[in-house]
Parts: sequence; C-alpha cells; structure tokens
Amino acid sequence: MGDFTIFWRLLNILGRIARRRSRPLRLLVDVRETPTSRGFHALAVLNLIAAHLTDVTLFLLTTGDGDEMSAIEVFRADHGVTATILTEPGLDRLRFDLVFAVTEPAGAPASEPQFARRARRSLIGAVFQQIPPRRGAIVVDGHDTAAMARSLVRLIDPLLIDPSFTTRPASCAS
Repeated sequence: MGDFTIFWRLLNILGRIARRRSRPLRLLVDVRETPTSRGFHALAVLNLIAAHLTDVTLFLLTTGDGDEMSAIEVFRADHGVTATILTEPGLDRLRFDLVFAVTEPAGAPASEPQFARRARRSLIGAVFQQIPPRRGAIVVDGHDTAAMARSLVRLIDPLLIDPSFTTRPASCAS
C-alpha cells in the first residue's frame, strides 16, 4: 500500500509541474549596474544558460544606462533571445514566476531586491552579505557564476537532472 501512495504523490507532483508549464515561465532579472558589477554578474549567468531560456518570457530590469543597454543588446544578438526591458516604475502592476538578482554589499541602496516579493520564487546571489531566509527565496554565493547558473536552470526546469550550460549555442556570433 505504501508504494502505491508514493506513486500517486509523485504523479500528483509531476502533474502540477506540467500544468504550471502550460504557459511560459515569467522570469525577471535585475541587470541594473553598480560599481560592484552586479548587473553584469546577472548577465553572465544568463549568458551561461541562454539555451535554457527558449520557453521563458524574459524581463530585464534596467536603469536604461548606456552600458547596461549595450550589454543587453550583445546578449540578445549573440543568443537570439527576446526580452522585455523594464524600469522600476514599470514593475508596479507586474507579477512574475521567478526573480533573479545579485545583491549589493549590506547597506548599499540596492542591497535588498524589494521586487523579489512580486514572484512565487526568487534566486538571490548574495555578494558580501548574509540574507535572512525567506519563503520562496534561494540564496547562493553571488561570486560563483556557475552556482547561480545551475540554481537558476533548476528553478526554470525542475525536471533537469544535470543541467548543461558550458557550451556556447550555435547562434552565438562571437
């Protein structure tokens, strides 16, 4: 009887995942740049996992600064990824399935991504600080790009056993 119950529980979990994937995952990534290059850290993670973004609706939070926009355009051109560009005032009415951000050192203005509460789950790369645990939030080392990429891919597709992100896609121009 116990094996049968475990089977039905597993089937129920897989069914919920399949229903959730009936629409594209809405991912918000904070690429706002700071002196510690947190925006470029986030873009480096996206660069590693670009092949896994095909079924994702991608939103990029930016200040509109020239350096940020140039980096975004290179990323989109290299990987053929489409993304909606947002600024902070544009976040008021939007909800996301997943938010990814790299934080600043404690006490900096952008140290805590307030918009992370607009999603069911969030991945936060912590740079030089400890972030208290919060429901639905996963905190990883903000200096470890590979760990952030692996965590983000697993949140995008929980059924992946060993996500691969080390090769560049054929569409990459450089």
